[in-house]
Amino acid sequence: YQCDCSSDVCSSDLSIANNVEGILALELLCAAQGVDFRRKAAGRELALGVGTREIFRTIRAAIPFIESDTYMKIHIDSAIDIVRRWQGDPV
Repeated sequence: YQCDCSSDVCSSDLSIANNVEGILALELLCAAQGVDFRRKAAGRELALGVGTREIFRTIRAAIPFIESDTYMKIHIDSAIDIVRRWQGDPV
């Protein structure tokens, strides 16, 4: 996110944008975990929608399924990077 003004508004806008990126990253990471848990419970692959499949594969290419307690900062930072780079089709 880039602001074109030089006031406190830009600082606030940038802070909000960064917070939204973090929230989206956590939501996507949790959603990917949820997909894997559902697949594990079903004992088979479950079909995902086209957009869901694309972002799920992108997340899993960078972040493995988390099976036990682990230090999450590295994974969260990877998810934030995915959000920042995402060029998928808007829904």
